[in-house]
Amino acid sequence: MHLETLSAVHIWQLDLDCGALDAYSAILSLDEQARADRYFSESLRCDFMRARCALRLVLAEYSGYAPAGIVFRYGEFGKPEINWPNAGLARHFNLSHSGRHALIAVSAYPVGIDLEYMLRADCDIGALIDIVCHPREKETFKLCPPAQRAALFYRIWSRKEAYCKALGIGLQANMGNLSVEDEQALPIALVQDDRLMQTSRYYSYLLALHQANLAYSASVCLPIPDAAISLRPWALPQ
Repeated sequence: MHLETLSAVHIWQLDLDCGALDAYSAILSLDEQARADRYFSESLRCDFMRARCALRLVLAEYSGYAPAGIVFRYGEFGKPEINWPNAGLARHFNLSHSGRHALIAVSAYPVGIDLEYMLRADCDIGALIDIVCHPREKETFKLCPPAQRAALFYRIWSRKEAYCKALGIGLQANMGNLSVEDEQALPIALVQDDRLMQTSRYYSYLLALHQANLAYSASVCLPIPDAAISLRPWALPQ
């Protein structure tokens, strides 16, 4: 499988209720199995393993490696990378999972993707606004009708986390230093990073997910303003 053009981004959406993925657990590395075992919840452990199995199966299609033969190396803050021997334009990837879904992005450019399940009962949005939001965004919240604030918050959160993942800095960044214009839920917006004292030149794209739009917010972030995004449902190879 190959990216059609330099600007193409393939995003694979998968259902973590796909029990057939459990049969592929042997393709995971010992490190991945150990990470899975650190989850206290069996459901979270299962979701992690299924998402990582799917990631290996997807990357095998692009790289030509056997799924079990893929060797990940990790950046300072845990972003995975691999060597790409025969991948055409593909050079970068990222994974996110939340709720019952996961997203895998493959791109020629550094890419970050984030998925947020918006119906979490354990999320205190009011408390998180002060942590996640830039002062300009806090002003936007004051003007936002109460019924729309949750959706606004998750859009901002997913856009910022996708940016941090694209840079490979995870959540180490202070999200309050980042701002993303969200007027009318712009489908594409520049990320402003106060630490850089300038616009970051990274672009955040909101995603419309298949069969999951009402419960999830999702964003992908890349250093190009005209990415050709292809969102595709993923299924196990036949």
